[in-house]
Amino acid sequence: MLEQTIAQRFDFTEMARRSLGAEWVKRTPEEQKEFAGNFQTLLANTYIGRIEAYSGEKVQYLKELNDGEYAEVYTHVDTGKSVIDINYRMRKAEDWRVYDVVVEGTSLVQNYREQFKRILSKNSFAELSRQLRDKSTNIKAPVPDVGGTAKSR
Repeated sequence: MLEQTIAQRFDFTEMARRSLGAEWVKRTPEEQKEFAGNFQTLLANTYIGRIEAYSGEKVQYLKELNDGEYAEVYTHVDTGKSVIDINYRMRKAEDWRVYDVVVEGTSLVQNYREQFKRILSKNSFAELSRQLRDKSTNIKAPVPDVGGTAKSR
């Protein structure tokens, strides 16, 4: 159920496009579709458990900046032990959908863009795609337990 909700609210194709940067337009529509699908699987496998771990935490909505087409929603998540700043960058197409998440000042999209750029500086796009596919199917998110240590899901 959480995965369906996230799929409806997050624009994984836009996230993949922004993460791949200028390399995106060099790819065929088929390559783009495969890359976006693998990227979505990677993000789901990496972050769903983390999101579930915060499901009972207090979320405070601080403010929203909105220019009509783009918006950024600023939040704090109070875990009881710490407060985490999480901002959601959104774009309006038919509905508002998240295209980036900024946690404690670190952009998810920018982080992946730097990783992908580093890989592409030494390898082909086919190799990047293979690595992404392998990683997306092999990774499972660590889920923090109540005591603060991580467990695999």
